[in-house]
Amino acid sequence: MINLCDKLNFADEVFLDTVPTWLTKEAIASALSTLRKYPRVRTIFNYFGTLGGLEKRKDRVLRKLFGFNFILINAILKEINSLINSCKGQFNDNIMAIAFLLEVDSFQFGGIILNEKQLNPQSILDDLENEVKMGYSPKECDSIKALVDHEMGHLLDFDLTISGSEEYKEFINNYSVDFIEKNLSSYSVLGGIKNDREIIAESYAEYCNNPIPRIIAAEIGLLLDRHYKKRYY
Repeated sequence: MINLCDKLNFADEVFLDTVPTWLTKEAIASALSTLRKYPRVRTIFNYFGTLGGLEKRKDRVLRKLFGFNFILINAILKEINSLINSCKGQFNDNIMAIAFLLEVDSFQFGGIILNEKQLNPQSILDDLENEVKMGYSPKECDSIKALVDHEMGHLLDFDLTISGSEEYKEFINNYSVDFIEKNLSSYSVLGGIKNDREIIAESYAEYCNNPIPRIIAAEIGLLLDRHYKKRYY
């Protein structure tokens, strides 16, 4: 599987050794679909795998990316260690995955970390299905593919800064918290507050997985397309 990822130029480092094979295949296929549509995201897709894998491979991947620039490596390593500690706390609260982007000077290091403790094949699909039924997640987003699409949506937002754009703000201000909760997901507005980054990620997940995405997901999906084309073409 790792050799295949190398051939596909999938990520700089992949560590999914402790993840069930069926889940690994689905997760990689999901991430690849976004990378093929938005290939520039690959520049910040440096790590994909478990938290334990990041702890084991962090020195190796930084050397691969930055050679013998030890000052830069040590600076980014400090940020990675802080990220790892943060993830451990969040993963104890049953978060399934986290997308991240670390920036040191003009250098970036990003990717997706999976919570291996939450990847029990007997329960994860039931959990995802229940979250959709409760409205916590968007419609048709009860799969591993949708879970990874959500995190890839975060990476797209990191790259394109959609959630901070005037076009996005003008659009989302047309909708109340109640409307977003009912027509996207309650996760987007936890605590009764619009979470712009989560609105983008949840919208992207629905845009990729619902054959007929609802208005917020549909519009934000098109917004991502426009901003990507404007920046890179």
